[in-house]
Amino acid sequence: MTFSNAPEIKEMAIGLGVPPKTDPVEGIVEYCFRRINRWTKGSSANLTIDQLEKLILKKLKMVIEEVHSDHELDQVIAKYTGKGEFVFATLKEGFSGNTFGTLFERKTNVTAASPDRYVAVIDCRGDKAFRRFFTRWHEIAHALTLYKQLELPLHRYGSDPEERLMDHIAAKVGFYPSIFQPLVNAAIAKQGRLSFDSIDEIRSRFAPSASYEATMNACMAATDVPTLKLVIGYGLKKSEQATITQFENRTACERLPQAKLRALTVRGNSAAKNSSFRIYQNMRIPKESALARAFADRSYRCRGVVEELSTWTTSAGQSLPPHQVCLDARECGQTFVALVSLRRS
Repeated sequence: MTFSNAPEIKEMAIGLGVPPKTDPVEGIVEYCFRRINRWTKGSSANLTIDQLEKLILKKLKMVIEEVHSDHELDQVIAKYTGKGEFVFATLKEGFSGNTFGTLFERKTNVTAASPDRYVAVIDCRGDKAFRRFFTRWHEIAHALTLYKQLELPLHRYGSDPEERLMDHIAAKVGFYPSIFQPLVNAAIAKQGRLSFDSIDEIRSRFAPSASYEATMNACMAATDVPTLKLVIGYGLKKSEQATITQFENRTACERLPQAKLRALTVRGNSAAKNSSFRIYQNMRIPKESALARAFADRSYRCRGVVEELSTWTTSAGQSLPPHQVCLDARECGQTFVALVSLRRS
């Protein structure tokens, strides 16, 4: 992890007793799993993710308050300021930007054994509701990794190393392997690959409240089938974009490059990264590809279409390695996404 060497992450690792020569991030993740395994006594596979969350919250002496409207936010503020916890009055200001949740440690009329010693407030208003599931586990990650008195929950930014670490823990613990992995294994055994249909089924059985994107990312991480996720759209090569930029500074007319259908972003799972299976970011999608047809005709069902990857070429004319792949594509919100899986022989 790029943030493993951040001073606050190293300090947390030391505070939690992570062995000195262990990667701080992975050591902290393992610390979280050890705590949960002690609480479940090795029986987490028999629980649903909601039951596991309930158990963890009980052990952490933590409650979660969700707010779905301005009125509900006012109610939560009134509830806790009425108990003498005046720091809750900062919630309106704190939730005015891109903060999705925050964690408080109560100070008034509360003991270490109180069931609501820690209170997480989750902002589910508007579009923030799509991150509800993940935000709950992000705040649980904060509580799991406390090694000193909780500071006031002010000025928390997603780019901070500690916040990125909490996202990493939430992705691991929120999709708890002993509960989540069997669902992924069953889907892969059924289809031989990860597909949008299998992600739909896994999400409905595991946690319908989890966002589709978070579930997709967790599924990719949990499969040993080399898989790439592409976001497809029109774009320019870097050199073409430079030409556009130069033209904007001129008055003379000239022929400008035209945007082509490309893999605007490419994300691969560990299995893909450890293989020769590649599609490069910003690579042009061949006109003959089923992905180009699916993008142009949204009624076309691109589901498990087999394609030879060597038909894809770079701007230098070089072909990709000769892999047979299975293609799945669909619109996801505002983007067009494809799953490209290495076909098993």
